Amino acid sequence: MAADESVFVENLGLWESIAAIKQKIDTNGPYDVLLGISVSSPVITAATAWYQHEYGSVPWRCNFLFSPFSLRDNAFLATYMKKKIDFPHLLILGTGDPYWDHVSRSLVEYEKPNVFLHSDGHRFPRDKDVRLQICKALLSFHKPVREQIQSRL
Repeated sequence: MAADESVFVENLGLWESIAAIKQKIDTNGPYDVLLGISVSSPVITAATAWYQHEYGSVPWRCNFLFSPFSLRDNAFLATYMKKKIDFPHLLILGTGDPYWDHVSRSLVEYEKPNVFLHSDGHRFPRDKDVRLQICKALLSFHKPVREQIQSRL
């Protein structure tokens, strides 16, 4: 999976962010879900790809990414994302997002993308019914997470 070859992109702070995620998990984990919103999503995608590459597995259960920007770091993509990520995830995209051209690129980062579309823009949806649908989608998406949440209700 290659980034735009005509432009070299480096995500400044990417490695520090991956290290911070690893340190947090090592110190306070385990965690079930990593949640990304907008520009934090590429870091979660990168951490997922890095863990799969370095360890062969990921120490959390799934990624939930809202209005996710795609990862564009050329060097990282060339080394760690030669193939799409095969990991449980849900991408929540707003069809009215002014950044649609960019956030929709995140669909190519994951094998068999799981997508929830809503009509709002680059934000968490305002409509209460849509928010409830997203919560239900999240709960139905991953059985261990659903069982753990339901056991606490």
